[in-house]
Amino acid sequence: MSEKAKVLLFRAFYNWLEKNRKAIDERWYIRLSKEAKKTERILSDDNAGAIAGAMWILNVISNLGVGAGVSPEGYDLQYLGNLGIDKISTRRLLRKISECLKLGKEEKKRK
Repeated sequence: MSEKAKVLLFRAFYNWLEKNRKAIDERWYIRLSKEAKKTERILSDDNAGAIAGAMWILNVISNLGVGAGVSPEGYDLQYLGNLGIDKISTRRLLRKISECLKLGKEEKKRK
C-alpha cells in the first residue's frame, strides 16, 4: 500500500506542477520537476518513504505560497499567496499528503 501511496502522491505533485507551471515560473517548474524525480527515486517504498515524500512536498508548496494545515485527519487550506496557483490541484495534492500521513498513524496502531 505504501509504495502505491508514494506513487499516487508524486503523480499528484507532478500534476500540480503542470497546472501551476505559469504561476510558479518556468525555472521553478524545471527545477522542482528534477528534484521531485530525484526525491521519488531515493525514498523507500515503505510508510516512512511515503510520509517523508509528503512532508517534502508540503514544504515545497509552502515555500511557493500555499498556506495549509495538514494532518492524518485532513487538511485546511488557509491561503494561496500566489494568485495564479490552481486551487483544485492544490486541494487534491493536500488530500494526498494527508492520506500519506495516515500511514504513520496506521503504523503506530499496529505496534
